[in-house]
Amino acid sequence: MYIVPNYPIFKQNFRLLPIYKAISFNKVITKGGRTEPWVILVNAGNTLKPYVVKLFKTELIQLRDSVANEVIGNVLAKEFNLPVPKAALIDLDENFLSTLRNQELLEILEDRDDRLKFGSELLEGYFNFDYNAYNLNDVRKIIDIDAVYAFDNLIRNADRNGQLKPNILIKSTEAYLIDHELGFELREGIVDDMNNWKWDRRFCDYHIFSKFLKNSAPKIKREYFHEFGEYLKYLNINNLMPYFNQLVNHGFSGNKHKLILDYLTKMKNNSSTFTNVMMSTIL
Repeated sequence: MYIVPNYPIFKQNFRLLPIYKAISFNKVITKGGRTEPWVILVNAGNTLKPYVVKLFKTELIQLRDSVANEVIGNVLAKEFNLPVPKAALIDLDENFLSTLRNQELLEILEDRDDRLKFGSELLEGYFNFDYNAYNLNDVRKIIDIDAVYAFDNLIRNADRNGQLKPNILIKSTEAYLIDHELGFELREGIVDDMNNWKWDRRFCDYHIFSKFLKNSAPKIKREYFHEFGEYLKYLNINNLMPYFNQLVNHGFSGNKHKLILDYLTKMKNNSSTFTNVMMSTIL
């Protein structure tokens, strides 16, 4: 097992993701991006709840480790006090399959990976963040835009961009981050490559909050990234191990796990450098 050296514990979260059995099909979210997730009623601790369930193809999981990205993205966001929906692993077992009468739905499932699925609790009454509907002051009341920006850069997620893929659901003054399947875009050697701290602009220039941050007044800009840096400095990376082990125990590859841990350790050990780089991208 990969063990990170003893770091100060800032937050602890050793709970595994719950595993819920699917009970019945509700609908397909046709505007849910490349995967067109399903809304499925699940047995969540003897309570029936609707969950949005991602149906990844096996080749996508092998190529991008999509399920692990979703799990670790969800878990890490909470370590930085960022709001995400409750997550679970969903079992579409034979009993659930027997409830499907639509041949097209059965064919979709036949074409998808047959392991546990990543799911998140359906947020009723929430809608996609509209970039053009808010000014800087309004959006800062809804969510910490600097923290979201730094988080997506930390996990190397270029998918929360512009008006096309906000991946933020809002209602009134509440917001939740969703969709981290394209995060952790890491390759072998990335830790050594980061020694020069030349940042990949794909993760910052097109971020949905980039213009808000850049257009902030100097006084406001000076406030950005301090809190995120503290969370990163005291991040207990060992908190991720139970989730990695859970994924491996359910048949998912662990080949990328050490790379993620090494990369996050590098960022943690250089938290002030990381926040300085973040600040340089919005000047």
